[in-house]
Amino acid sequence: MAARKQVPAIYKFRVISECEVPELGAMLVKMEQAGLKVVGHELVTDTLAFAGNKKHDVKAEDFLGEWTMEHPTFPIKEAVAHFRANSRSPASCYTAAKVLVEKGLLKKLAGSNYARSDVKALAHAKPGGHESSGTEDIRRFIRGRKHFNTAQLKDLFREHGRNPHSVSPILDKMAKQKLIKRTGPSGSGEYMPLAKARKAAQKPKAKLAPKALNGTAIEAPAHG
Repeated sequence: MAARKQVPAIYKFRVISECEVPELGAMLVKMEQAGLKVVGHELVTDTLAFAGNKKHDVKAEDFLGEWTMEHPTFPIKEAVAHFRANSRSPASCYTAAKVLVEKGLLKKLAGSNYARSDVKALAHAKPGGHESSGTEDIRRFIRGRKHFNTAQLKDLFREHGRNPHSVSPILDKMAKQKLIKRTGPSGSGEYMPLAKARKAAQKPKAKLAPKALNGTAIEAPAHG
């Protein structure tokens, strides 16, 4: 009986490759043109994860403490902005403020405001624990702005620990005083400051001349 001839081996490769979804069609065309047969495919999902908390050489409370040297009193939002600008998380800022309060280096004021413990409270603080009135806060906010709205002011009042519902009554009063003007339809909450408001914000307080005991003004000596 004649020996059976050995069938020659057939060699082939199974090629595994990856490509992005938008490139799949073009890749399949190229594979067909190259004589490759697609026998299957698998969808791979890559889940991106945020990097862990970045380690800093300076601890958060020390970083905040250094910043307070030039900011003896501040709302917490300003400190948070400083942290963000230096690739630090807002949560680390709040924690740092709490630590400094516990250590007696910071004092918690009304709302979200803080002060260094070595800073004496202002003698002219307004009732309610605020150093200024709501109207003064609004004037400072709109100074240099061409337009503003009630939503912005309500956020400002919340950050300062004020009642946001007091914004509209103050704006109505300022509108009657010709300090601001409504720019949108009624109820839109859109306003613009008028020139009178800008002058009032920049006008220095006049100094009163000293008076004699009989009520006659004393003329200050001229200085050459």
